[in-house]
Parts: sequence; C-alpha cells; structure tokens
Amino acid sequence: MPISTLTKSVTRPSPTNTTCLFQRCTIPTTTTATTTSITNNRSFTKKSRPAPKPADPSQPSSHRPYDARKTLLHRTYISLLRSTPLIVVFQHNNVRGIEWVAIRRELAAVLSNIDKSLEAAHTSTEHPPPKPIAPLIKVNVIQGNVFAAALRIAEFLPADLRSIPASSREAYDATKETKKRSELEPLLVGPLGILEVPIVSTQHLQAALNLLFPTKLTFKKGTDPHFIAGVTKLLLLGARIEGQTMDGGMARWVSGSGGVEQLRGELVAMLQSFGQSVASTLGSPARSLWFAMEGRRTMLEEEGKPPQDTSGTPPTS
Repeated sequence: MPISTLTKSVTRPSPTNTTCLFQRCTIPTTTTATTTSITNNRSFTKKSRPAPKPADPSQPSSHRPYDARKTLLHRTYISLLRSTPLIVVFQHNNVRGIEWVAIRRELAAVLSNIDKSLEAAHTSTEHPPPKPIAPLIKVNVIQGNVFAAALRIAEFLPADLRSIPASSREAYDATKETKKRSELEPLLVGPLGILEVPIVSTQHLQAALNLLFPTKLTFKKGTDPHFIAGVTKLLLLGARIEGQTMDGGMARWVSGSGGVEQLRGELVAMLQSFGQSVASTLGSPARSLWFAMEGRRTMLEEEGKPPQDTSGTPPTS
C-alpha cells in the first residue's frame, strides 16, 4: 500500500425500516456505504490562468500588463531618473518600520534647519530668497532589478525613440541587447533605498550624508534609539548627480564643495588669476627688450659716444 494515500472504507448498516415516532409510519431505507479517503499529501487544484485584460486606451503602451505592480514601478523609476538630478543610492539591512519613521523624522528636521539658515543668510535684494526644498527630499525603498531596467532605458534609449512610451515593447527591445552598462548598475544588489533631492544643493546633500551615513557613530544625548538603530543598518553605495555616477567618497567631496555662490566666487578668482598670469607672460618679452636697450644706451654713454635715442618708458602689456 502506498504511503502517500491511505484509503479506509467504512460501511454503516441501517435497518430496512425505520419507524416514525410522530406519524406512526414506516420509512423504507436502503443500506448505504460511506467511503472516507485519508491522504497525507495535500491535493492542489490547478487553477486556470485568467485571460489577459484588454489594453486600456488611457494607459501608455507596455510590453507587460499595464496594471501589474512591476510596470507601475518601472514607469515611476524612469520618471524619477529623468526628473531628479540628484539621487543617492544606499543599502539597508533589516530596517524596521519604526526605524524608518525615526530616520525620516530626523532627516526632515535637519533639512528644514538648512532651509532656515539659507533664508537667513540671503541678503540680495535683486534675487528672491531660495525656496525651501526640505519637504521635497524623500527616502524610499526600491526594487533593484526593476530600477536597473529603468536605469538602462533612461540612459541608453536611442534619441529617435525618446518620444515613445518608455515601457513599450519597442523601448524594451532597443535596450535589451545593448552591451552598455551603467556604472551604477553593479551597485544595485541586495535591499536598496534611495534619497531623492529635486535640486542639486550641496548644503542639503552634506547634511543628509552626515546624518544618514556618519563616519563616526557618535550621537547627541537624547537621540531617538530607533533612529540610532536604523542608521547603523545603512550603507552608502554611490550617487547619481546630473547624470554622472559617483561613489560614496566622490559624493562626500561634492557635498563639501560649498554652495553655488561659493563655487561662483572660486571660479571668478581663478579666472582673474589666470588673466593676470597671461598678461605678465605676454609682457615679459617686451620688458626684457626694453631693459636690454637701456643697458646698451648706458654703456654707450659711458664710452663717450653719442647714444642713440632709445629713451622712453617701458612698454606696457
């Protein structure tokens, strides 16, 4: 007898006639046999796959079902990569929900302080004060494989196909066989998260990196323990700034380079020093010639010969 199926037959005899106590009549009955099947393996019923839904004319064309979760994530990631100039990619390891709440709360508080300090430091009357961007900076968890597919389309889709939907079959076929790989794609391994910054602001980037990925795990007294537990589980992988992929060290260097005003001042100072060096280099041959002529004139005067008229002021560049 096979072990997977044990069949036991139970037969329950019954009398041929059953007397009805209330109506005083006889009810003829027949003998029935009940068979009980006992199995130790679960029986699975193979369900038929539902028919695909018809294409919705209000939705863009897609090579996968338009209402599938991966399709929606794919479209969201492509829109994010095309519209967000600054994305920081990190890895998280078993961060609980209450720890995510604490991380987002502390990040919002620190970034709002940066907005207030920038508004207080704004003294120009010609330009309006900068708008606060702290409410627009988000921390989200992503699916690495779907994000890698969206990154491939966002970076390597041919220019003549940019007008078609990014989730269409044509876009998928155009980037499926490409041999190019984004420099950020090898980092998309394991549980991943991203920090979305809608504007390239070095002050906000520096504050976020120092808070979420501190080089030294030293916290102030009274810091939320859930925040401390969550931050210790985050690992900085890299960043994508203005379409350029950078590792963690380069992202920290960019964050410490100062704001736009500081970079503009450094650029002006560099151009001024370069112009001065070019002017001195071009004027040095003329000055050398003038000093040589003056020396020759002095020598002829000492010998008693009438010197040639070479007096004048030194040429200027």
